[in-house]
Amino acid sequence: MTVVLNGKVVDEIDLTTLKDGEITPDGSAMPKRLPGKQWSKMPLKDRIGFNCRRADAGIEFRKVKLLQLGSR
Repeated sequence: MTVVLNGKVVDEIDLTTLKDGEITPDGSAMPKRLPGKQWSKMPLKDRIGFNCRRADAGIEFRKVKLLQLGSR
C-alpha cells in the first residue's frame, strides 16, 4: 500500500509481510476491539474507512479525494 499526500509518497508498506493478527503495521499490539485477522489475508477490494483510533480523537478530514487504482 502506498500513501501519497500532496503528490509526494509519505508512506509505503507491504501488507503481505504482516502474517500475525496480533501486531499492527506500526508494530504495536492489535486493539482488542479489532478481530485478529492477518493483514496478509485481508481482502484486496473492500470499503474504505477512516480510523481515528478513538471516537473522541477530534480528527477532521477535509477535501478527501479518492482515485480509482489505475486511473493515472
